[in-house]
Amino acid sequence: FDLHIHTTFSDGLLEPEDAVNYAVARTKLRVIAITDHNTLDGARQAYDYWWHHRDTFGQIEVVIGEEISTTDGHMLGLFLREPVLPHMSPADTVRAIHEQGGLAIAAHPFTHLLWFGDLKG
Repeated sequence: FDLHIHTTFSDGLLEPEDAVNYAVARTKLRVIAITDHNTLDGARQAYDYWWHHRDTFGQIEVVIGEEISTTDGHMLGLFLREPVLPHMSPADTVRAIHEQGGLAIAAHPFTHLLWFGDLKG
């Protein structure tokens, strides 16, 4: 599993389709989660690409996620349907993730070395 992959929709180097292709061709991963900063757009694009080619890609699965900026670090939200608003408290962020049936994971808890601004707007 790699549950923390960024694409060009935030600060990653690969387009969403290329991230899926790389995981399929160059790794033995079974699950990847696209978790761009404060957006689901890259994850949705990667998921749609994977969904339309899933028979070709074998056992890999793509999870729609987001890396959400909170007031005390970054939180991953996995299995999301809608974006989670950034800059809430960690507790409120977890609650917003869980309200969608998602899974919350502390990515960079309590760090003050990261920039918490929106990368895409």
